[in-house]
Amino acid sequence: MAFTDKLNALCASRELEKRIIEKITNNGALIAFCVFTLMAIWIRFSAKNYESGDYIGSLAPWYEHFKTHRGFAALRSPIGDYNVPYQFLIALMTYIKVKPLYLFKILSCIFDFLLAIYSGKFVYYISSERTGTSRSFKDAVSNLTFVLPYGVVLLLPTVVFNSALWGQCDAIYVFFVVLSLYLIYRKNYFFSFVFLGCAFAFKLQTVFILPFFFYLYFREKGFSILFLLFLPLVDILLSIPSLCMGLRFSKLVDIYVNQTDAYHYVYLNYPSFWAMVGDNYDYLRPVAIIITLMILFAGLLFIVRKKVDMKQSDNYMSVASWVVWTCVLFLPSMHERYAYLAEILIVILFFERFWSKDRKNLSTAFVIACVLQLMTCIQYGRYLFQNSYMDFGLTLILHTSAYLFFTYKLFVKWLPENEETIDEF
Repeated sequence: MAFTDKLNALCASRELEKRIIEKITNNGALIAFCVFTLMAIWIRFSAKNYESGDYIGSLAPWYEHFKTHRGFAALRSPIGDYNVPYQFLIALMTYIKVKPLYLFKILSCIFDFLLAIYSGKFVYYISSERTGTSRSFKDAVSNLTFVLPYGVVLLLPTVVFNSALWGQCDAIYVFFVVLSLYLIYRKNYFFSFVFLGCAFAFKLQTVFILPFFFYLYFREKGFSILFLLFLPLVDILLSIPSLCMGLRFSKLVDIYVNQTDAYHYVYLNYPSFWAMVGDNYDYLRPVAIIITLMILFAGLLFIVRKKVDMKQSDNYMSVASWVVWTCVLFLPSMHERYAYLAEILIVILFFERFWSKDRKNLSTAFVIACVLQLMTCIQYGRYLFQNSYMDFGLTLILHTSAYLFFTYKLFVKWLPENEETIDEF
């Protein structure tokens, strides 16, 4: 009798185990979402006390400036070279009784999560567009199509290092750029340019994505070029609190004008193309700008001439990634953090291809995403920890080779099959 009771108990426990496994299997994506979120929070929390050189030399003194000059009242005389909306947030921090180091990092980490959410949502929207499935956020959280890109973006080394270690705010403008790209892909032009204006109000590096909007304009003609006026307009609107406190209007222009001439180096701790040439800023700066514009203009001519379908998601994400990468690789005075947007767009491109039916060129996107992460992590290490075991020349060769490979794979696919030469433009 005792044996029978034990057998029944064992069978009951097996049934319970099966039900638990079934629950886990049916809710695997939701569980993964929770695991990714908790891991991301734990990793960022573990780095809370690290003070970077930028925090010690810039962010902390800026905070003290606003603290000493009565918070919002100091907006009339901003400090540093970050734009007015970010300085408004610093002023706001002075009213919160939390260690300033934590405040800077919490702000950036909040946008890490927003960026990860909309990166995943972008991929999920593209996938649901193909399959006709639900596009609600509630359903997205229970779908690996959303959860995997969300988790990967959230745990990318460069994303974690940028906010949790460095205390930098690149996630803010990149979030608004990704949101803008997501909305314009959905043909929501008005709000797309509003959020692009928000990105521009926080970081000048938003201009890296502007050529892509020109590509869309000339190829699809779905919006007015006048929408670009939202960039300065939104900047002004977000600066109204500072203007009301007595900030001179000309300061809004001066901050970005001064940024363009702040560093008299052709390259700065980033393996850009010009690191192979030299560092004569006065002579190479105009050359670098002209060459960058020529490459981008050639890309525009090719896309228009070949009638590339920019409504197709793979083309859309590929060209957006290529445009930003081109700017970072060929423009002068590029920092290691300036590739942040390109790194995120490549990850979105990878998952866009991963969830497509044919998964064409999936390996290309994977390799490029890994190379960009590797290059930036190496350069982050040089700055944050003052050491690196990889030679700068090697990273330069690997980085440039990856760009050329990506460029070749991008443009050759638009040539007619068996075509040996490109038609004259």
